[in-house]
Amino acid sequence: MRLLLVGTPDERERLRAEIDHTSFTVAGEFTTMADARSAGIDAEAILICSPAGRAFTARPFEESLTPREVEVLELLAEGLSAWRGQPHRCGAPRHPARASLAVTRPA
Repeated sequence: MRLLLVGTPDERERLRAEIDHTSFTVAGEFTTMADARSAGIDAEAILICSPAGRAFTARPFEESLTPREVEVLELLAEGLSAWRGQPHRCGAPRHPARASLAVTRPA
């Protein structure tokens, strides 16, 4: 799994040592979440470092989630995904092939 690390240089160094020799690959390192998001690096997760000796305490996000992001998270919490279960609830068409044909066929 490709990860982006966010934190101070010392925090990131400590975390790299903890995940060394695992299946995780560090794809990039950043000081802020905004920098990590804007980098455009393909990664499956963003890992936020916590200071050594301290339990993680949530920091306020620099930006709130969009209504669509909240909706997708709620659906994931229910056990649904965008392509399984009930795709139409995630905004996917019930019949993707038919929808595609409707768009490409002349009227």
